[in-house]
Amino acid sequence: MAELGLAPAFGLTGFRRALAISVAAFALTSLFLVAGFPYDRLAPRAAAAIESATGTRVTIGRLGLGVAWFAPQLRAWDVNVAWPSGKTAAFQSIGVQPAWSMAWLRGAPALVVALRSPLGEVDGIVIGGAEPSFDGELRQVSLAMLPLQEIAAGTQLDGRVDAQLDVTVAEAGPQGRVHFEATQGSLTLPLLPIGVPFDKLSGDLALGGDTLAVLNAFDLAGPLVALTASGTVGRNADTNLAPLALKARIEAREPTVRSMLQSQGVALDASGAAAVEIGGTLGSPEIVTARGRPGGPR
Repeated sequence: MAELGLAPAFGLTGFRRALAISVAAFALTSLFLVAGFPYDRLAPRAAAAIESATGTRVTIGRLGLGVAWFAPQLRAWDVNVAWPSGKTAAFQSIGVQPAWSMAWLRGAPALVVALRSPLGEVDGIVIGGAEPSFDGELRQVSLAMLPLQEIAAGTQLDGRVDAQLDVTVAEAGPQGRVHFEATQGSLTLPLLPIGVPFDKLSGDLALGGDTLAVLNAFDLAGPLVALTASGTVGRNADTNLAPLALKARIEAREPTVRSMLQSQGVALDASGAAAVEIGGTLGSPEIVTARGRPGGPR
């Protein structure tokens, strides 16, 4: 009488079963080796390599390796960074892993980065190469970290911002799009001798092309002033000298601010509002009247 043979579980027999067991054993062994590797010993070497390549002083408290989205992720904790300019930043954790991107085929590394810091959070894809790029988002990032003084002297921002960026740093300058929303901060401009507090500040920018930036929308709402604007920032080798061509509406909500604007030649209506044009340069903006003369009517 013939015996009925039952196939092993999963339908694997003979050589295929042995191969599957071998592969599983190799994978598990590799995983345990990776998990047990003393990455902390590499932390000082990694910090020294970054400092040598960038001139930025870095200390790393701890290194490790994990898996995220089916890819190995290098993780670092308690990272402190000091730039040559004197600015510093501390990160609770940094995660870096290879990104699924066609950029690898062009020889440009593509990495998924995740930064966590008391100064804010960053998540996105960084692509290296001759024209590096970033596509991702910022969450509750401190506006005080932005190097605005180097771009537009006399401009300062305080507060926290959420932003979506898709920006490439090309030879001609940054290109791409930026949308941002900030809350509970202040804006200082060369036009105004005091910082203007805001409850909300939002904007949409298109970078690159024939101009340095196209300001599609800019909206500031605060207890002292409300401001909406749109227009362009032209190109110049010195960004402080980049020409402005903006149309704006200013609403002064406090008598002192009304007096200050009127002293600069801004003709406010009964409600304290005025439609104006802002010319001059990024480093020295000027309110331009309908006659095209800065500073108000003569």
